[in-house]
Amino acid sequence: MLRQFLLMSTFFFPILIGALELGSYGQKWGELKYATIANDQKIEAFDKWITAANPQTKEERLWICFAKSTKASLIGGAKAAGEISDMLPELEILIKDPKSELEFMGCALAGYLYAKLPGWPIAVGSKSKGKDFLNKALVMKESPNVAFYLAHGYFVLGDSKLAIDFLNKSRSGFENDKTSYGQGKLSELNKLELDIKKNM
Repeated sequence: MLRQFLLMSTFFFPILIGALELGSYGQKWGELKYATIANDQKIEAFDKWITAANPQTKEERLWICFAKSTKASLIGGAKAAGEISDMLPELEILIKDPKSELEFMGCALAGYLYAKLPGWPIAVGSKSKGKDFLNKALVMKESPNVAFYLAHGYFVLGDSKLAIDFLNKSRSGFENDKTSYGQGKLSELNKLELDIKKNM
């Protein structure tokens, strides 16, 4: 089943999602992340893609960072923290001078990951560094894709009000999106909303 899924996911055409144009790498990431297959199959699929990928552009390298983060989140635990810690320096280089929506998404992702990760000696987590990257991403806070990670980041930092504000902003951008990407984002936002309300 996994082999058949991977074969079906080989060819992509650029599409527009929540104002973000996804090239082949972005669409591949979305297809794998929101595929209706078991988590262990997703981990295997992400691992094969990451290993085989040969990204040539900044955009493609950013999507591979997203893929590494997603794969780690599926694994969980100390191993995931280690893999994300290894990936973050690469991500930071790519978002040093952000200009595109995807690069600001990378800033918001970095902010969320730094805020969420445990600190030394387990990982490289830092609430202050997380906040700095989230603030950097605010330049493009109107993007539903950027707002998605801002919502998660501010929730981890304990700012439920800002988390809800960005959650609603992101949700409004995806509510009419019937693709697996859009529906996947809405499902994640609904789960986040429940987590926020439990902590308010």
